[in-house]
Amino acid sequence: MLRIRYLLLLIVVLVLLVACNSAPEEAVETPTIETPTATATAVLTPTPEATAAPTPPPEPQPAISISGQVIGDDGVVRVDQLYMPSSGWVAVLRDDVVLGATAVAAGDNEQVVVEIDPLAAANVLTAALFTGDKDVFALDAVVPVELDGESVSAEFEVTMNVSVPEISISDDQIVLQDGIITIDSVTTPDDAWIVVYNSEDGAIDWDAPVGEAWVAKGTTGVTVPLRWREALPNLVAVLHRDADRRGRFDGDDTDPHYSVAGEPVTTAFKVILPLDVVILDQPITADNTVLVDRVISNGPGWVSILATDDDGEIGNIIGYAHLEDGLNEHVPVEIVEGFDDGRTMFAQVHTDSDEIGEFNYPAFDLPVRYRDQVAFFQFGTNPGNYVIVYNQALSAENTVTVDTAVGEVPMWVTIRPDDDGRPGTDVLGMARVEPGLHHDVVIEVDPDALTDTLFVVLHVDGGAEGEFEWPDGLDFELQRRNDIIHAPFFLLESDE
Repeated sequence: MLRIRYLLLLIVVLVLLVACNSAPEEAVETPTIETPTATATAVLTPTPEATAAPTPPPEPQPAISISGQVIGDDGVVRVDQLYMPSSGWVAVLRDDVVLGATAVAAGDNEQVVVEIDPLAAANVLTAALFTGDKDVFALDAVVPVELDGESVSAEFEVTMNVSVPEISISDDQIVLQDGIITIDSVTTPDDAWIVVYNSEDGAIDWDAPVGEAWVAKGTTGVTVPLRWREALPNLVAVLHRDADRRGRFDGDDTDPHYSVAGEPVTTAFKVILPLDVVILDQPITADNTVLVDRVISNGPGWVSILATDDDGEIGNIIGYAHLEDGLNEHVPVEIVEGFDDGRTMFAQVHTDSDEIGEFNYPAFDLPVRYRDQVAFFQFGTNPGNYVIVYNQALSAENTVTVDTAVGEVPMWVTIRPDDDGRPGTDVLGMARVEPGLHHDVVIEVDPDALTDTLFVVLHVDGGAEGEFEWPDGLDFELQRRNDIIHAPFFLLESDE
């Protein structure tokens, strides 16, 4: 029975399986891919946006930085920092004057040392950048570095800590015949020269020193021998470096003066010079005058002329002329008539102590006394004819100058070429002068006929007045001791 039940159950299972396999399948939806039909359609293409490129770092610009400085005797200046696009120079300047420069490489530079003359510094200096010559710094060989049209530079303040040269001199020193003056104190950082110059209206006559003395490094007093006959009452002492030959002053170009902040180290002072009158032997002119070459008056004064009497003694005053305070040169003095007989004469200096400009001697305007004595200065009035000339360069106007020509007659002052050590026969130029003493006779000459040595020769104007008649005429060469009166001089190279 049990077997029948299992058999029936198996049959039922088989029938069910067959029924499942034979049932119709249900439709399954399958996705369909449609192919779109091409249609002309406006398509907007978006504009691509610019992509920002990376920003490069800015290029370094030229720059300089410098702090305030304390400058000592070594003259060291330190530039804190600078940047140079290319190699060049950093220079320290006072206004437009370069005091020192140092070459620098391209790029950053720190603590750059520039050496300057400490005495040339001022309270404010400038450090500036330059490009140009790599070997030698010179303003005409370098170019200022600029940024936005402006020079790359920086001002800085300076505190000086240097040994400053100084000169101390007492005023109104009395100069005796030996010419010695005293410099109370000289302070100099090195061996130096103290040089004395004339001063007129505050200006130094650099071309004509009248005294000098060597001084050792340090502080000391010194005496200076003064060439007092060339000196003026107003003088200036100047401190010069002993830069070339030790112990010999070679002038300002070779032994330059010390300067502090661009100004010479000087001290002005006054002296009382020995009484002196320079008056040359000369004939009395046709208008009865004589010429006093040089006299110094301490205040307004007078110069008088006295003639010897019949016994050869100093007689009365026969002429006088007013003197200004200080130097008086080429002073004409008119004398009374009747003294042109060749007698000896004397010049004398007076004060102008009463009414200025009125000669009130003997009540006032007394003679100046020197060392408690009245001084007379003798000169002759029968000197003959003579000439003085100095070596010189030809001027730009083709002229030469005869320093002094003295004649007792109207005469020609002529210039002749050299002919084997004697005056040649050609006349290169001439000037006519009246009897008397004449200074600075200017003569135009032929520039194409010049020789290295020239001669001044004197001729009388003996023919037609004002016409030079020689060799065919009466304008003969003047003679002294059986030789023509002549004076040679060298023609120097011009400085121009």
